[in-house]
Amino acid sequence: MKFKTFSIFFLIISFVYFSYIIFNDQGYLKVKELESRKNSLEDNNQKIEGQIEDLSRKVVRLKNDPKYIEHVIRNEFNMVKEDEIVLFIEDKKLDEKTE
Repeated sequence: MKFKTFSIFFLIISFVYFSYIIFNDQGYLKVKELESRKNSLEDNNQKIEGQIEDLSRKVVRLKNDPKYIEHVIRNEFNMVKEDEIVLFIEDKKLDEKTE
């Protein structure tokens, strides 16, 4: 009889203890949530590090490569040299599609 009572008491205490461990502020669920957030932040950091590397390469090229500077000026600022002539050609296929 004492063993049965002790066993039931032990099971109840164990249930309460494990419930507390799982659901308290620093429990298992919170740890899993924090691990997930950490992984997300690490992925974001890797993407940002890749962007930083790309921008660093562009800075080096802009400082040292005149052809790249010309490429950027022509494509991003739509500039031409003094002796160049700009021709605008209408695309009939595009005009027909928009009508």
